[in-house]
Amino acid sequence: MPQTRYGHYIPVLFYECTTFEPFTMGLEDLLEFDTSSYRKKISNRRTYSLDELRTNIYRKRSQSAGSSFGLGVSIAAAPASGGASLVGAVYSSRKLLVACQKLELLEEEWTDREMEKLNHRLRDVLMPVAVGTATMGVRICFSRAY
Repeated sequence: MPQTRYGHYIPVLFYECTTFEPFTMGLEDLLEFDTSSYRKKISNRRTYSLDELRTNIYRKRSQSAGSSFGLGVSIAAAPASGGASLVGAVYSSRKLLVACQKLELLEEEWTDREMEKLNHRLRDVLMPVAVGTATMGVRICFSRAY
């Protein structure tokens, strides 16, 4: 059973909940993505369960849709922003590239485990686009207010 730094024991259920990874990719992945270490991480069947694999496939599909939307919006806003939004386009394009690479590896591992291909869900596309649209609307409102 895991312990805190003060020697108290943590119940296993609580410990497993606190090791949840965030939805965003790390800065190190954004700068330099290592496909071989990621492949090694996801291919370990004892530490990387089918549920986790499924969740991450849907997460990467959603992330790639959001990055695609962000890339399009950043490029479309370039004339109005004097080119400043192209920084966001570079960031979105790198996020899209890494998300697609991870998605490809995850789906490859899914088929290696002899599972049927996962269906595409509409919410994996609609949620990031809706959040991106709402964020863009808020930015436009604030930019016109000042």
